[in-house]
Amino acid sequence: MKGAKVKRYRNRALFTVAFVLGLIAFASYYAFGHRKDVVVPKDEIMLDDLVFNRSIFTFLGEAPFPPDQGLANGVSVKQESGESIRVFYPPYDNSVRCLQLDLSSRVINVYVWKMESVEAAKDTWETLFLVEGSVLTRDLGRIKKSDYYYAKIVRFGGKDQSLLWQKGRWVILAKSPGFTLDEKEEMQILTELFDPSIRS
Repeated sequence: MKGAKVKRYRNRALFTVAFVLGLIAFASYYAFGHRKDVVVPKDEIMLDDLVFNRSIFTFLGEAPFPPDQGLANGVSVKQESGESIRVFYPPYDNSVRCLQLDLSSRVINVYVWKMESVEAAKDTWETLFLVEGSVLTRDLGRIKKSDYYYAKIVRFGGKDQSLLWQKGRWVILAKSPGFTLDEKEEMQILTELFDPSIRS
């Protein structure tokens, strides 16, 4: 009887240890496995001083604004309260630069915002995410960490793709109109878009 109790307690202890180790492994995987490398300019860089990585990207001119002309009139978003509100792209003002770049002989549109604060940058990211992800899209990955936000959105049918990230006071939206990006192109945009001399 006494031996059976000891065995039962030992089994419980082993299960508890295994369970705790499993939780730690899962938390570590979630914390470190669900991360994306994203690069933005240094905080002291001004929008007019942006320099792109010329070894990968070629500047073609100004990109059209808003980023998706079909969503220029805003989108209807249902709130938790059940009320629907209209959400629009952030306004075209001095806080954004709209650039058209060549990547692997394909045109991408890049929109770069520098906001007054980190909080304003996060709000801008949230607005862009609501608009970009509103119509016939698949959210293929969304990460919200304390130091950065990231999302990948693809229009159904592979019509186009958006990469959206925020870090510090910077928000970047990269759109590939008419095609989707391969993994190498995604990584080049997320980590090598800006010239090394201005990266944070």
